[in-house]
Amino acid sequence: MTAINCYALKDRAVMMTDGAFYDDQGVVYGVEKKAVSITGMSAVAAMRGDLELTRKILLGLPTYGTLDNLYARIEADLKEWLKDYGDFLSADPWWSFDISIVGWSEAEQRSKILTLEFDGELEVERVEDFTLRHWPLDVAQEYLAALECLPGRDFALHDFDPHFQGVEVMQAQRLRKMSIDEGGDELNIVGGNILLSEAGPQGVTQKVIHEWPDVIGETIQPGSFAHAVEAGRRRRATWIKNRPAEGVDLSKLNRQQRRALLKRSGGRAA
Repeated sequence: MTAINCYALKDRAVMMTDGAFYDDQGVVYGVEKKAVSITGMSAVAAMRGDLELTRKILLGLPTYGTLDNLYARIEADLKEWLKDYGDFLSADPWWSFDISIVGWSEAEQRSKILTLEFDGELEVERVEDFTLRHWPLDVAQEYLAALECLPGRDFALHDFDPHFQGVEVMQAQRLRKMSIDEGGDELNIVGGNILLSEAGPQGVTQKVIHEWPDVIGETIQPGSFAHAVEAGRRRRATWIKNRPAEGVDLSKLNRQQRRALLKRSGGRAA
């Protein structure tokens, strides 16, 4: 159950995914990139479900040409396709898919998020703010509350930083146990690393911004809740010390200017 988190920011769309691949016992067998850029447009897609099925859908995305065209047409196209294959797919629970797409709309000059999920029926959602797939519950929400990092309560999109809040949301998802199969044992299944994908007016960038010490051939072991909160609070303290003050755009300064500004302000641009 890959973690796929999408945020529609003012100047770009953000997708964050973990990198662990595991078997039905939760044993990690690889760490790879799960989000891919869509050729010909400033957009990124991530998918869960049957590999053959999701690969077919993924290969068809560039044919839309633009994100706006994809955004407008893909729901109707998938519904038409499912008329021919829906009965077959519904008969086998493994034949399902969950697609998340984020990107930059050239026509509207804004970021967009689209999710499409099929599990017997197609569900489509056009998201205006953010979506966490899946929402971190129970002990994970306790973790975010302890760091004052609950989405919608402790931060909003205008002050969202993927390097802090984005990472901590995925840390919370990592703590949560989930069953891979219905009725199966609950396991920790978010791991490997965190890939940050951003799509804006200038195109797509992707970078691994966090890595976990997961071991190939073993299950994911996130450690104790107390240890996770302690590490999170250290990251939060570092982030608070180094973040710019509201209204300061460090991206418009060169490296020397950024360092000088942060040094004068004791770590915070003012």
